[in-house]
Amino acid sequence: MNSSREELRAAVDRWRSSQKSRPPAMATHKLIARVQRGETITRDVVLTELPSGFPTDAADELTGLLQSFHIQATPMGPGPSAPESPEPSTSGVGPEEAVDVETWKQRFVPTDVVSAATRTAHELQVRLRGDDLELTWPAAESDQPVLLYRLVSRPGARSFLPEEAALVAVTRDTRHLDRRTPTTQATNFQVWCHAGADAEAAALTQPVLVAESWVIAPPMSVAVQQDGIDVVGHWQELLEGSVEVFRVPSSEAYNPARLTDPEFRIGGERTNHAGFADHAVDPGAYVYVFRVRAEADGTVQYSPVVVRSMTVVSPIEPVQDLNIAARKDASGRTVLDLMWTSPGSDRVEIYRSQDEPEAGIDQQVQDPQSLLRLRVGELIPTPITNRLPDGRVVMENTPWPEGWARIYLTPVTVRDDQILPGPTQVLIDRGAPITSAAIHQRVHHQEIVLAWPMRSREPGQEPSDDDYIAAAVQVFLMRRGGDAETAIQGTPHVTVSLTQYKRQGTVDVALPPEGCDVVLVPITHQDGRQIQGKPLTLAYAGLDTLQYRVVSKHIPLMSTRTVAVKLRAPQEMTEVPPLKLVYRADRLPLDYEDGELVALAVKDDETLSKGGHITTARVGTDWTEDVWVGKAPARGYLRLFAVAPAERLAHLAVLDPSLSTLRAR
Repeated sequence: MNSSREELRAAVDRWRSSQKSRPPAMATHKLIARVQRGETITRDVVLTELPSGFPTDAADELTGLLQSFHIQATPMGPGPSAPESPEPSTSGVGPEEAVDVETWKQRFVPTDVVSAATRTAHELQVRLRGDDLELTWPAAESDQPVLLYRLVSRPGARSFLPEEAALVAVTRDTRHLDRRTPTTQATNFQVWCHAGADAEAAALTQPVLVAESWVIAPPMSVAVQQDGIDVVGHWQELLEGSVEVFRVPSSEAYNPARLTDPEFRIGGERTNHAGFADHAVDPGAYVYVFRVRAEADGTVQYSPVVVRSMTVVSPIEPVQDLNIAARKDASGRTVLDLMWTSPGSDRVEIYRSQDEPEAGIDQQVQDPQSLLRLRVGELIPTPITNRLPDGRVVMENTPWPEGWARIYLTPVTVRDDQILPGPTQVLIDRGAPITSAAIHQRVHHQEIVLAWPMRSREPGQEPSDDDYIAAAVQVFLMRRGGDAETAIQGTPHVTVSLTQYKRQGTVDVALPPEGCDVVLVPITHQDGRQIQGKPLTLAYAGLDTLQYRVVSKHIPLMSTRTVAVKLRAPQEMTEVPPLKLVYRADRLPLDYEDGELVALAVKDDETLSKGGHITTARVGTDWTEDVWVGKAPARGYLRLFAVAPAERLAHLAVLDPSLSTLRAR
């Protein structure tokens, strides 16, 4: 269609205004000027003027718009104006128009050696358009009206003649967009010019080498993304060479010379054949620059750079240190003061519930819609009251809801459409605690005496039934040094009610001889629910039990008797204190100093006795094969005692056999 320049500008401006990714006005002005000069507009021409990465569908739309306009060319200085359209019958190729290379291979006259030897070639200019190479060269000097540029390439080697290389394109333009996939990392490109009265005549003239360059193929299909606190990238595996990676702050990226500044290179001398990982990046805005380093024609050369922008954000972090302090306010209500360390600039919300939230919710990022499924409860509306210089946040006077026996508080970090719960904290309204308790050892069991939880009262005032707070006390056993809060979630070893304790005066238990920790928990009831109070932990060191047997035999005509002693233990003992057999004529001895020593020894083994005492390193569950023998008066009482400090004797029981074996009349 024939249209005015004003109509063309108006149509292009309307198209530009409708684009989501609006191109620069300068780019569309250049394209309008090319239409005015009578140049043929193709998709490649449009893409050379638009920014790299511009959507191809929008570029196609603009190409169709420009091709629908035809304007009389404006003369550009002396000489004839460009023809309205190329004549296929005479020229064979129009401006900026690549043609069927297979057809043109047959049209060109063979190159003679003399013409090929005349080389005054310029360098090709190379830049990237997506994953394609845009090659640009200077116009040849000729007085002929038609110049055909013959672009050829040869992987890994130079060509002396254009016939030795692959024909890439034939064009009257001084640029070409090479969309081919490289077959080698280093490729030699040459541009030869044929000049003539028309395209047919030009093809029959000897070519002149106009431009030549080695081109190192850049990394292909480069993708960069953040992975946790790292940045990683991937590309098609290199054919040869290595990829240099530069991390350039966005504030420096405006200067092209800084894009490959060694200051910003990362990864050292790694080859990065198929990708890279940046483990040392801090949050911020960067431009990642990639170029291939490879050898060509005996020298190290570099590819055009590939650029990817990346804003690195710190990963969303949970609140790990939620601190809760419960207190009474002026009105007597229980309120909570909360404090936590702020996780950067992300928002923190605190949720509360009566029931325990979903287990393990602090291990992965969630979407906000999952809050209901996670059972974190309701959002606490209390505002933040202070932000401290060290980054901690304070929320004061959060009320404890009326009637709640326990409260679960869960901090949730919020960033856009992501949430990350932190560890849930639980507080329990435990009432009055057990303030003191003690374990008393008996031979076959233990007795626990405790101060039953009670309300405060006047000194000397007798307690009433209402003064006793706890309805019962639960007893839990756990390994030494265990966590009491975890232990009380299990099954109690013993439960004693207030009535039982008043009647018995103790809590009778059977504790393991190897020892354990004993956890006492007061129990109250609220709204039909059992409420555990604050646990009190007692350490029980255990009890070693030793049994002995005494066999006496009277010596005829003598006032003495022989005594034989054997030992055993219900559980094997490997730390046995010295044992002393004590004699007393009138009654049973009460301790190892309450009578006379009966010296004992094992025949032919002096290591099992010392100073008349039994000394052995081990006592098993069977009666000892060794027998300790001694002499005692014919009449009186015998008894075996352990000789050890009081701390050891508190955890050792020497069980007497039948009195008949200890007494002789």
